Amino acid sequence: MSFKKGLGIAAVEDPFLAGKLAAERALEQNPAPDIAVMFASARLDQRKVFAGAKEALGRTPLFGSSSYREISNGGLTRHSAVILLLSSPSIEFDLCSSKCGDKLEETARDIVRKYLDRRSLSADSAVTCLLAGSEQHLQGIRYLSGIREAFPFPLPVSGGGSAGGTMSEAGEVFFNGHQYCGDEVSTGNLCLLFMKARAEGTVRFAYAYESSWTAIARPVRCTKTQGSVVFEVDHRPIIDYLKTYLGDQFTEVLATTSYKYSFIAKLRDGETEKCVIRTPGAIDFKNGSIPFFPAEDMQGVEIQMVQLSRDELVESARSAAVRARETLGDFRPEAVFVFSCHLRHKVLHSKTDEEIAAVKQVFGDNVPIVGFYCMGEYAPLYNSYEEVSDPRKRLSGSRQFSTSISIMALGSRPGLPASPERDYRMLLRRHLDQDASATDEETKCRKRIEELTGMLGDAEKIIEETESAFRYINNEHYHLTLKLQEKNEALSKANKRNEALQDIIKQYTPRNVWKKAHLSVDAGRYGIPDEEIRCTLLFLDIKGFTSYAEKHPPEEVIAAVNRIFAPATAIIYEHNGDVDKFIGDCIFAVFPSPQDAFLSALRIQSHIKAAAENSFLARIGINTGRVIAGNVGGAIRRDNTLIGDAVNLAQRLESNCSPGAILISGDSHAALGQDLLRDKKVTSRRITVKGKSAPVEVFEIEL
Repeated sequence: MSFKKGLGIAAVEDPFLAGKLAAERALEQNPAPDIAVMFASARLDQRKVFAGAKEALGRTPLFGSSSYREISNGGLTRHSAVILLLSSPSIEFDLCSSKCGDKLEETARDIVRKYLDRRSLSADSAVTCLLAGSEQHLQGIRYLSGIREAFPFPLPVSGGGSAGGTMSEAGEVFFNGHQYCGDEVSTGNLCLLFMKARAEGTVRFAYAYESSWTAIARPVRCTKTQGSVVFEVDHRPIIDYLKTYLGDQFTEVLATTSYKYSFIAKLRDGETEKCVIRTPGAIDFKNGSIPFFPAEDMQGVEIQMVQLSRDELVESARSAAVRARETLGDFRPEAVFVFSCHLRHKVLHSKTDEEIAAVKQVFGDNVPIVGFYCMGEYAPLYNSYEEVSDPRKRLSGSRQFSTSISIMALGSRPGLPASPERDYRMLLRRHLDQDASATDEETKCRKRIEELTGMLGDAEKIIEETESAFRYINNEHYHLTLKLQEKNEALSKANKRNEALQDIIKQYTPRNVWKKAHLSVDAGRYGIPDEEIRCTLLFLDIKGFTSYAEKHPPEEVIAAVNRIFAPATAIIYEHNGDVDKFIGDCIFAVFPSPQDAFLSALRIQSHIKAAAENSFLARIGINTGRVIAGNVGGAIRRDNTLIGDAVNLAQRLESNCSPGAILISGDSHAALGQDLLRDKKVTSRRITVKGKSAPVEVFEIEL
């Protein structure tokens, strides 16, 4: 039998028991493993979970890391320990580790030399390596430099930096995780698991990485740098470059969306081009510079600003898995290791499980899959072992990545006896169900509340950050057009006509849609992406205007409605709002917050009542909620509109409002605070509206 495998998971409160249970469950499938690989939640006491696993494993060496989230056939888990046991006559497993300190290259060289002293390598030896290392120094790329210096040929390295907690929890150090190596658990170490094929052609190693992104700016080249710190791009200060795309508040955008708005660097080997994410760090205004992670030399590197989206990240995981599976060819998949950046989880949020499911769909439920969400993932740029280990190839060996997924797959030669087939997804779900049934209801409820609260907070933050970023991203294409206009007289007339046309269209287009359309065109897309947002919606309707319109000529009707709509529109814009559309004698507007919408409504009502030429009263309804900003219609004519129950309720509130008043929903009222409502007559009541089975609590405000 070529491979024997065992896979176990445990998610219990007691960390010692979690490690022991996971190991025991895996040992039931493979009682005599050569190596154990474990990834355990950083929320667990690492020494206890390690001790529990070792008590069950005995002398079996253990490799692995503390994790931000655990990956397995059971899906994405937290508060768990996942253990994979492997044994094979086709592979020699070796574990080596050392304390890092500040001499990262030297540490890596010493570990490699220790391994080479134990194993003899020939020209056709196939060796690959899994890495688990401390990332508290944010210099993990130096590990790879030391490995490359000491190993006789480029060594394929896959893995990730150990996670030591979650950034949302006070007091925890995210980068200072734990590493498991043999009989030792420690922090600040570099651990390497070497896997060497005993005979040529018996096993095959396959690799894949993927980031996935959408470009939102043209490429530029780093022209003044100091290591990984960039001062200028295309001989222009990088801070000025960022202002061009992200506005004067670009520091706020990068600080809150660094994992959604990043950069790619392009690496080339002849006609082969590889793109890797380079994440910007804290801006140094004094020196006018920005450091990038991973900490590679940026001089002369071509970079491009990109945006990450959830659907693209899920598809990238599938793409990476497909490439790894195709690289195995007719070799039978035996085990898959997955290392995904913790920043991908923050972008994916509720879709993180879909990323893991995409990998499982490619390899199936009969192949054990293990891994974790880490800090700084490692992977080769090529897919096949032959390319990765070829020193003649410029991009051979491995790289450290950011916001990417790394996959390493083991395959056995066709014709070798296969291990018993197991449905690892069902097996692990059974383990988790057993742990859940053994947990008291109060503990389960508390854990579930904590998870949901965290997810809700993350979701709200994602929405707020997206809105903030879209508000400040500018259209560089417009500036380039102006420059071309100055240089080429022949284009002057056409440009003036285009500008006039844009001015006309802009008057008939919501401001937010206009901005998003410019952004899409700049990125080479001819459509506005659908998105889910949280906002406050306002409907305004003029009482009695329909009957007025029936009795007066068109010019008087239009003049009358504009005497109300013109100042109302200006007030809406002054309060950060946007007019989504005019519907006859009704205004539909959208605001970032209930406070902006309410202040706008107060001013509009005051203006209407104070204007002597107006003989009308207005009803205003306000509601806050999540809506879909999506494209409706077809290729000939379409509209980017807001859809959802929150929109319907806002319109129902307007129709139930007393003339001259403002009717707001309970959620919007709660967000206003007492200062805004002081000296206002507020009446609470419950109304029945179409589409709602239960009465809705509303508040009517009279001036």
